Amino acid sequence: MRDALDGAVPVTDGETLVGLVTAKALGNALADGLDLTGPTVPSPAVTIRAYQSAADALRLMETENVERLWVVDDTNALLGAMSYADLYPRPLPRPVLPLVGGMATPFGVYLTTGTASGGPNKWALVATGFSMFALLATGNYLGAWITEDWLVKVIPVWMQNPAAEFLALALFLAGLRLSPLAGIHGAEHQVVHTLERGETLSVDVVKRMPRVHPRCGTNLAAGMMLFLSIFRTPWVPSSEVRLLAAVIATLLLWKTVGSFMQKFITTRPPSDAQIVKAINSANDLLKNYSMVRRLQAPPIMRLWNMGILQVISGSLLGAGILTGIAYIFKIDVRL
Repeated sequence: MRDALDGAVPVTDGETLVGLVTAKALGNALADGLDLTGPTVPSPAVTIRAYQSAADALRLMETENVERLWVVDDTNALLGAMSYADLYPRPLPRPVLPLVGGMATPFGVYLTTGTASGGPNKWALVATGFSMFALLATGNYLGAWITEDWLVKVIPVWMQNPAAEFLALALFLAGLRLSPLAGIHGAEHQVVHTLERGETLSVDVVKRMPRVHPRCGTNLAAGMMLFLSIFRTPWVPSSEVRLLAAVIATLLLWKTVGSFMQKFITTRPPSDAQIVKAINSANDLLKNYSMVRRLQAPPIMRLWNMGILQVISGSLLGAGILTGIAYIFKIDVRL
């Protein structure tokens, strides 16, 4: 009875269902002081034929005011039991995806497995490259302007170039943090975590996922910045010492610095609308992946689907437009 379904044990004569022994009947027997080793009269069981529909089962449970039906065949042989939970449609199994890559675009989250992709089209990736170049160019211009027109009067000459580079990078990262791309980037990481863990693609579930992802390109950028900032340190004369220190620090700290940058700079908590768009991209990826005919894509196809070429194209487009404007109007863009 402890392991019984809803406190009822089916009684059979051979394979034929006779009735039920319920916890209530057992309790009454104990209260009356009856001999538990003697015969008992089972209570009637509410049964349903195996070939009847779920609608028939639902109506029968409501009519009989029970939460479980006992399934029998036409000879009244016991086949099993069913409850309200068994009437709910079961979700189709989700395809098992390989490693999922992603990218934040101004139009939502782009996701890919190398063979299939989901979300905005490739032109959105070009827009990402253009946007990143615009932020970088703005940071470079403002950093050079502040250094050459303001800081040049108060800092030594040897500090002017490092100061301009630091300001350019700081302004670029600040612009990235304040832009919608940071929220979309956060939604990308959270929905990728959801896919990798096999969780339900819902707003509440995606919100619980971390915004830091170990495969984010921010980690590589952090490692590069860490290496260059140490290797180019002007107050250490020995290049060998700078190189050794840069290599050791980069190997030890690049993931830590990258995770910090992801959490506080390159991503921010996404809005519900951004999460919904990311979920739509994930569902689009699952649908497209279920229709691919090959699990491994050629290297060229993988490179194309990763989106790096499109992002580089967008950056080059931005550089070309800015260079053309500067040439036509004789503007010093200070790049």
